[in-house]
Amino acid sequence: MPNASPWMEPKCLIVGVTSGPDQAEPTQQLSSCPLCAFEARTCSGNKLSAIYARTPVKVRGDAVMKKGVKALLAEATSQIKTYEVEEAKNQHGREKVVFIDVRDEPELHSEGKIPGSVHAPRGMLEFYIDPESPLHKDVFDEEKEFIFYCKSGGRSALAAQRAKEMGLERVASMNGGFNSWKERGGQVKTV
Repeated sequence: MPNASPWMEPKCLIVGVTSGPDQAEPTQQLSSCPLCAFEARTCSGNKLSAIYARTPVKVRGDAVMKKGVKALLAEATSQIKTYEVEEAKNQHGREKVVFIDVRDEPELHSEGKIPGSVHAPRGMLEFYIDPESPLHKDVFDEEKEFIFYCKSGGRSALAAQRAKEMGLERVASMNGGFNSWKERGGQVKTV
């Protein structure tokens, strides 16, 4: 039997109060939450519009997951450059560009990699980038553009965001990752 997630079913939390137009008569609109049938209510009047709504979040005991993967990825992609595969293929082989493969070791051995790419698994990336770390890789000292890729694009977007936060200026992620690279005829090297 598969392990059950320690996170309980999504619950609803009350969110939001905003200012609104001055209205003589308060108005209310009601709708129901599809998860728990809580009635979301908007009440407007006298320069204040209070929105009583609930947002589905996952909870574990008293802990609330504040940001999920979708929010983290949306934030990351808004802060970094993203290449489509054809654009990335045009960058491949250029002297001032390094492809960084953030997949795990077993993925490289089973699927191959982009020729010339540097392996820096997502779990070790910060240690490889930091020049004060004993695990630092010199490639991250070079004045180049770093194009991160993973299997489908999620880990590489997060990796590029983190690399930028750590001070690498020219970073990008490849949309669709290695799967899209192979589907569109990109070169693959066996590991």
